[in-house]
This record gives sequence, C-alpha cells and structure tokens, in this order.
Amino acid sequence: MLKSNDIGTSDDFRSSTGSSNPTDPELARVVTAWATLPDPIKRAILALVGTTTEIPTSPH
Repeated sequence: MLKSNDIGTSDDFRSSTGSSNPTDPELARVVTAWATLPDPIKRAILALVGTTTEIPTSPH
C-alpha cells in the first residue's frame, strides 16, 4: 500500500491494476499526467484519495 507520503510511479499503477490503460477517461488523464506533476500535487492527489480508500500497490 502507498502511504500518504509515498508518491508512486506509473509502474506502481501498472503493477496494482495489471494494466497501464485505465478505462475511466478521468483516471487516464491523471495517469498520463502523473510523471510531469510536481511532487506537492502528487501528494495532494494521494491525500484526497486516501481520505476515502486505501491505495493498493504491489509489495516492495
């Protein structure tokens, strides 16, 4: 699981979903932009998501 201070990568997304192509268009925008987002924005997105659910990731 990502902790609230972990930023994650596109590889984290692929390993947690089994795909690099999300079917939700809004999620696809986030995944596409992720590598170029500043770290504070990534942390803010993860914090928002973390308020409602845990974020699955592969074991490290």
